[in-house]
Amino acid sequence: MSTEIDFSENYSFDVVVTHDELGELGDATLRFGVDHWPHLRFADWRMYDRLGENRKYERFSATTKSGDVFTLFDCSVVGFSLSIDYIVAGDVTAEFKAIGIRFDDINEWFMPFRQVEDKISPNGNGENALRPISVSLKTDAQSFTLSTETIVKITHKGEDHIVHEHVLFNFERTDGFFSASDIREKSHELSTLLSILTAIPLTVVNVHVVCNSGECHYAFFSTFKKQQLDGRTRSYVDYFAAKSLLDGRWQAVFEKYYQSAYRKVLWVRLAGMQRYDGFWEYKALGYVSLLDKYVGERTKGQKRNPSKGNELKGTKLHAALRKVVPQLSEEQVDSVYSVVADIFLKGGKLSFGEQYRIVLGTMDEDIRSVINMTDRDFGQIKRIRDAVAHGDAPDLIETDFSRVGIIVSKIALMLTYWAFMDFGLTAKDFLSCLASHSRLHLRADIDRVQLARITNSAGFFKLTENQFDELLKIKSLRIQSCFIKYEDGRIEYAPHHVEALKGWYKKREGGVIPVARIFGQSEDKIKCWGQAYLETETRRLELTQAYFIESA
Repeated sequence: MSTEIDFSENYSFDVVVTHDELGELGDATLRFGVDHWPHLRFADWRMYDRLGENRKYERFSATTKSGDVFTLFDCSVVGFSLSIDYIVAGDVTAEFKAIGIRFDDINEWFMPFRQVEDKISPNGNGENALRPISVSLKTDAQSFTLSTETIVKITHKGEDHIVHEHVLFNFERTDGFFSASDIREKSHELSTLLSILTAIPLTVVNVHVVCNSGECHYAFFSTFKKQQLDGRTRSYVDYFAAKSLLDGRWQAVFEKYYQSAYRKVLWVRLAGMQRYDGFWEYKALGYVSLLDKYVGERTKGQKRNPSKGNELKGTKLHAALRKVVPQLSEEQVDSVYSVVADIFLKGGKLSFGEQYRIVLGTMDEDIRSVINMTDRDFGQIKRIRDAVAHGDAPDLIETDFSRVGIIVSKIALMLTYWAFMDFGLTAKDFLSCLASHSRLHLRADIDRVQLARITNSAGFFKLTENQFDELLKIKSLRIQSCFIKYEDGRIEYAPHHVEALKGWYKKREGGVIPVARIFGQSEDKIKCWGQAYLETETRRLELTQAYFIESA
């Protein structure tokens, strides 16, 4: 293995540069890393004139004073420096059998609940045994496999042992060799898919390439810098889709992803927007532009049907024409309708709003109701988009600035849903992801009551207005209340059960609540809802840890 290159570090080497045709080009300084785009600075500034600004050089070699060699691919002169697209630590050609990629912020998602025993026995068969990814893919240009490998390193100091574990994603070409440009392309293709599935912007830790001889060499290219987490670490609940949701389905997901017509034009940008940390106006513009692009692609080829003017009857125009003096005949009114329709209602390209409503109509009804993007929300964000696009400053008071971030998050969630559908996942899969603690949906102010109703994760009980009013008179109703539930679905507040439950708590026995003993019923006839809702046609009351005991 060559000199290790960490994408979070900076590197600087004094080197001698050579080219296969131009020969030795003299001394230079090679710099690259998290804060430095890869480039060479020649000691002799005349070298830039010799190389010329309008040429692309496939390969240079740079040798350090200690004899280490770096191969520089796809280089060109930019001002007084030589810009480099790809660096490989070693003397290599641009033909690679395999590419290995390690990401940050993915290990806890890939390997949750792992104990030390699991880490030192990676091939174990316990409940926390790893399920690796292994797929075989063929695109128009390449055939390759993608697999995962768990790397475990154990170091010790005195009596202490430190176990380090991470996952490596390996691409292996099956019909030829990867090129230098594939080093970045494969990394970005994979990070795009995983970033959308997890709703976490992944960062490359390091990349290595494997030559035909089997030798491994670390590589580098310019990419995104890791976002700071304010001192906290990722937990498995921070990820949108759990890996367990995808285990056993990776082949189909990757096939759909690589075949997708939206992969390069939309999903790459959607994953990239996760990193945006600038002015809110441009974030809104970015997400609305993605939405515009998506609905435009989905409705490509569709046109607005030309109008004959008949739908104008009964409108304000119709009423105004009836007031014209002298009164117009039916033939004259129809003629006016035809002229108006020809000018303003003629068929043609669909507007953004029309495209959006068409695509929204194809969305799963449950998903649409949970995301709860209203017509008012769409109109508000569209006005902001139009203002920013035309160089105008949106009126924050008029547009309700406090709502803008929520609407943008709703758009991000909708686009993620459509990406999931494009990858071959289902609406049920997407709904299951809303149980995570991912910021993707926490920021979108989704309708959690509707989500609970759809997923049956809370109890819902219908009441009359009088029943509702009577229950509101009860103190401490909202927490640990008890009800008798009858066969016809009616419920009745049970104060004696409430007192029995309070009595058990006063004893401070601890442990699992013995509901059968407390309520005098078998456990299968007792249901405790973490959240329950008492509803009328117009009102709703949320209860926490409510008990419903079937009538004897």
